[in-house]
Amino acid sequence: MIGIKYLFLCLTLLATCACAPAKRPADEPDDAGTDTDADSDTGPDCTNGEYSGDFEITTQSDVATFAGYTEITGSLDIDCPLCTDLSELICLTSVSGGVQIRDSNALTNLGGLSALTTVGDQIEISFNASLANLDGLSALTTVGERLDISYNASLTNLDETLRVR
Repeated sequence: MIGIKYLFLCLTLLATCACAPAKRPADEPDDAGTDTDADSDTGPDCTNGEYSGDFEITTQSDVATFAGYTEITGSLDIDCPLCTDLSELICLTSVSGGVQIRDSNALTNLGGLSALTTVGDQIEISFNASLANLDGLSALTTVGERLDISYNASLTNLDETLRVR
């Protein structure tokens, strides 16, 4: 019986410690939102480097999973009907394979891809009903194979794609 009480006490303490917020040392003030120094809450943390393999985004949480990566040695496939924001992909500068953005009907812009400069294979942007512009691809300079933009009913601006080689 003592063993069971001891086990219950340990589990209770463990649960309490796991749920309690971490305490900040007294000499380190909380500067979230009022930051003027160079610590991590001032911009994107682009330190994850290279992702090896293909990466598929099918949910908004998949976008968050990829935050901080700067390149993909493989392909990026965004097929996410409920995704509305790609901003956590802001660190991505190159994809050695292809980039496909399809059937992402809630996506209105590609703003999170604004650092992307190079795609080794093709880019396909198709069947994205709410996509209004391609301004998020303004840094894109090189596409290895082809650029396919089709069946994007709300797309009215192709100006940003004209600099691609």
